[in-house]
Amino acid sequence: MDLGMDSRTLSRSSSLRSELDLEKLNIFSENWNIVEHIRSLALIVLYMISWSARILLQFVPQRKELVGLTRALESISQTLNPTLTQDEHISVGTMSGCAIGRSLSQVLALVNDLPASSKKYAFTRALAEKIIYENSNHGYGYESVNRMALSAGFKRTLTLLTEGLHGLHHQRKRGTTWSLPLKLVSLIPSAGMAVPLPAPLSIIRSKIGCYFDPLLSGQTFSSSGMDATESAEFAEKLGQELLWLAEKLAECSALEEGMVQWSAASSLASLSLTASPRVQRSLVRLSALLIREIVSGKEAGIDVRFKLLFLWIPLFCTATHGVDGVIFSTSEKVEVERSLEKAIRNLPESDQEVLLAIWLQEFALSTSDWPNLQTCYDAWCNSTRKLSLLTHGESACALKGTERTHIE
Repeated sequence: MDLGMDSRTLSRSSSLRSELDLEKLNIFSENWNIVEHIRSLALIVLYMISWSARILLQFVPQRKELVGLTRALESISQTLNPTLTQDEHISVGTMSGCAIGRSLSQVLALVNDLPASSKKYAFTRALAEKIIYENSNHGYGYESVNRMALSAGFKRTLTLLTEGLHGLHHQRKRGTTWSLPLKLVSLIPSAGMAVPLPAPLSIIRSKIGCYFDPLLSGQTFSSSGMDATESAEFAEKLGQELLWLAEKLAECSALEEGMVQWSAASSLASLSLTASPRVQRSLVRLSALLIREIVSGKEAGIDVRFKLLFLWIPLFCTATHGVDGVIFSTSEKVEVERSLEKAIRNLPESDQEVLLAIWLQEFALSTSDWPNLQTCYDAWCNSTRKLSLLTHGESACALKGTERTHIE
């Protein structure tokens, strides 16, 4: 008898539970008040907006920062054929010279593309140094092969670094832009309704949640295939390679092309101001190397020298000199300051005014006390006063001469 009662009680409770569940699904039920209606409608709207955004973002084009071997090989033939002189063609030989040049360009491209953590990275870099060294020792025009390959490699690395820092800048900007939507989506409860969602809607919600939650999806809104950490490491690696290529160009007495490219790298100069300390370290050392070459008598036009100083003086003042970014020793700082002063003094007075105004603005707002170009600034002020007095004296003499002529 008791068993019969228990079974009937269980069946009634299960039927009541199913009826309650059905009542919860019925939005027109009396059990649903106005607050629950508004809450459900708000959730539905949020789901629709989120899914629409997900669909729209699928159409955003993606770009890889790393360039593969195929693109490198396509560009090699365009970098080395043009500028060998007739004498160099005779001494080197068209086939052998271009073949060695293409080989060196391929190795330099692989140095760019391989991650620093790869076991083959050290191998390819050592191979590039070996080819450069043997070309220099061989002579007979192979110095020109080194010059063209290194110049093309410098340009390629500079372009990759600019794109990498540009991508990092957009990642940070996009992260700030998406901070509010991410917070709003995170407020959506896991169980948005009183009963579980149907299978299709549940899948949609999980996909939306994975997309908008970087911790779940592993995505950080990168425009490339790398996340922010990998992009930063890649930029650091490219900065070191750019400095290495500049040093090799200097060893081959072919740094003029590097100066021209560096004086035109306005985008990189702007992006470097917000780059990581390790990237800044490589770029500051590279700029100092080029300035020392200019001061030592390396031929460079006034326009190139002015643009190079104009673009890179701000980085000297704003670069981080911390534990992760120690750039120069005390003696090196003094040497670089002297090189900067000499490079500025060798320019016309009007160019000096512009460069020293830029230095003063950046130096005053920077937490660093280097480089201190006050000596150069004072010298410019004194020379400007003397020039003004000289001009005024000449004008006065000319005026007196005119008056005497009229009197006579």
